[in-house]
Amino acid sequence: MAEALRDALLATPAFGQWVDAVEIAGPGFLNIRLKPAAKQQVVREVLAAPADFGHQPSNGKRVLVEFVSANPTGPLHVGHGRRGALGDAICNLYATRGWDVWREFYYNDAGVQIETLARSTQMRAGASSRATPSGPRPPTTATTSRTSRTTSSPARP
Repeated sequence: MAEALRDALLATPAFGQWVDAVEIAGPGFLNIRLKPAAKQQVVREVLAAPADFGHQPSNGKRVLVEFVSANPTGPLHVGHGRRGALGDAICNLYATRGWDVWREFYYNDAGVQIETLARSTQMRAGASSRATPSGPRPPTTATTSRTSRTTSSPARP
């Protein structure tokens, strides 16, 4: 089957013009090697095109990509930033393919865990007024819980 597919591809005029070799690379795999002229032609097209090279016109469809925030009661690490960058890259990819992209980032600042954090912070802040000046002092500002979200797109209808 792979040989028949390879032969069919090579018989196509465009394939013959731009492809140097098609090799069977095991069950289910074909390696397609482009001619140097094909690579150079793509570079010429990109350089000659306007800034929106590769963008497709609107397809009339919407997609919502949600960015979930890091847990504010847990430790932060580089993975949290990586997920934000990855989500934004996915949104940009959809936008170049003609989608109307809605980006939403939900603050993880609601629920029992946040209420417990707010209550314990407020209690500790209240206890700080009774602490001795020589001892460690907890933060004096209390964290309050809110249930909001931000979006970079207009509100959904």
